[in-house]
Amino acid sequence: MKARAGIAALLADPFVSDILAGRRDGMLLLDYDGTLAPFVQKRDEARPYAGVVDILARLPVRGPGRFVVVTGRRATELIPFLMPAKPMEIWGCHGAERLPADRAAGRLDVPPAEAQVLARALELAQRMAPPDALEQKPVSLALHWRGLDEAKRKYRAMKEEIERMVGEINGRYSMPGWAPVHFTYRNLPPEELIAYYMASDMALVTPLRDGMNLVAKEYAACNIRETGILCLSEFAGAAMELHRHATMVNPFDVDGVAAAIRDGAFMDIGLRRRRMRSIRAIVRRYDIFWWVDAFLEAAFSTHLEAFPQNEAAYWADLEQNQGPPWDIEPQA
Repeated sequence: MKARAGIAALLADPFVSDILAGRRDGMLLLDYDGTLAPFVQKRDEARPYAGVVDILARLPVRGPGRFVVVTGRRATELIPFLMPAKPMEIWGCHGAERLPADRAAGRLDVPPAEAQVLARALELAQRMAPPDALEQKPVSLALHWRGLDEAKRKYRAMKEEIERMVGEINGRYSMPGWAPVHFTYRNLPPEELIAYYMASDMALVTPLRDGMNLVAKEYAACNIRETGILCLSEFAGAAMELHRHATMVNPFDVDGVAAAIRDGAFMDIGLRRRRMRSIRAIVRRYDIFWWVDAFLEAAFSTHLEAFPQNEAAYWADLEQNQGPPWDIEPQA
């Protein structure tokens, strides 16, 4: 739960709006979780990655330009974190708090309406959550769902239901020396996880709702024999890139998923190789370095169309039948 004061103040600022509208030369840098500093459990122990401070110190500020750092933290918290070597403005609390470059007294502007919304949200969250599951900042409130008793109860109930179903399936279909389902409920070390990926003939990546799902890409990256089958939910973000060559399913359609498993078991080895080879080519080509380059190019461009779009053909290589748009060529 977040109040809107910080974001609204940030977008309404003439300095920011002029840059976004192309009326002023400038650079906007977004720091997302884990970008400038590794994750730590205690936020006061966070330190930037090696070289970050030096890079910020070398960024040029010419003429009437301004050096502005925007953070979700309080502005004063960022001074020991960045140890700035040059004068810089710090806009804390997502822009609601302003600390000028001369370190004079900053100001925190939270409109009364936003303060009331935040107060009501805090009252509700305090009734729902233990203190260690609640993260409060001046203009934002984060409720960590997994720390709630209700979430823990749901996880336990789901685990018990899965264990019951696994026991029922294995009891019905197991044979001496073989069981159809091996249920693992623990974190796997990377070496063991890679071994599972490499040994699998098919990966069922079937989330009901997902942002990207890197498991699909990890499976393809580890499938060096190029004989595996990726059965992918159409609701996974990775479907935008991999739908042409993965076996696409609707996870709500249980019969459809079962049919996909059956069809995969009898799929021609040549077709399996072509599909997996194409998936691996997409994963290899459009990696994190491509992603960074694409967004940096868009950041330095003054044209909105330069910004990568999910629907566009920036993944597409139609001669090789890779990537969107969705409706140009049939699935392999």
